[in-house]
Amino acid sequence: YRIAIVQQRHHPEAKAFLEQELRSPATAASLAASVNSAEEALQVYTAARVAIDGDNASETGFLAELAASLGIDPDLARQVDATAKSTAA
Repeated sequence: YRIAIVQQRHHPEAKAFLEQELRSPATAASLAASVNSAEEALQVYTAARVAIDGDNASETGFLAELAASLGIDPDLARQVDATAKSTAA
């Protein structure tokens, strides 16, 4: 987050992107719609899981919806979740 703030001072496009995302964050469906392969799907889910703590029902619900929208197998999603939790500790 701190890096994004520093970068937005130097890149007007980054600032505009961040402002847009804060006003209207991406949905699970919109993220999934931009994915073109199973590899990309896993990368998007992993990035979201690393960025989101999953400590509350809203975050957990978003991650579950994202995994389903991306066609991520529930067992694979659990593996990604476990890995994200272990690296955060």
